Amino acid sequence: MWRLIKSIALFSALILLVMGCSKENAESGDAVEIYLLKEYSLVTNRCEIVKSSIVLKDNELISNNDIVAYHHPEHKITLTGSGLNKLDGIHDNTPFCMTVDKEIIYAGFFKPGYSSSSCWHSVTIDPISYVDNQINVNLGYPGTLEDFPIEPDPRENRLLFETFKKQGKLK
Repeated sequence: MWRLIKSIALFSALILLVMGCSKENAESGDAVEIYLLKEYSLVTNRCEIVKSSIVLKDNELISNNDIVAYHHPEHKITLTGSGLNKLDGIHDNTPFCMTVDKEIIYAGFFKPGYSSSSCWHSVTIDPISYVDNQINVNLGYPGTLEDFPIEPDPRENRLLFETFKKQGKLK
């Protein structure tokens, strides 16, 4: 009888262990991605997206696999060559969202260096100016935000940094 109880207990423990490992692996896939937007609204008289109005496009623009590294505190993202190619054809004022597992971390606009319009109230990325496959994630455009500070800095996000750290991409 004890032999049967031990066998059942051992079998049950093995089943729980296998199921626990499968669940852990399924939940450990934190992905940082950049999405373009299907729908959004702007704050009146500001270059700022109303976060509650955002609807992401069905597929990401930049996948987790396209991101090689995130350099903090400079807020630079190193992309693969194919990741950089995905930025070809992005136009001025194209809205985007930085996400972790499709949770919106912050919204912003692609602002190429030739843009003649300012954008002081959002995060901006220049999709055509990069060095060593690194794109800059900036506060505002152009220049600094001394007159229009964004507080708190949306780029300083704990979940974003923890995800990159977990992946070995935080530099």
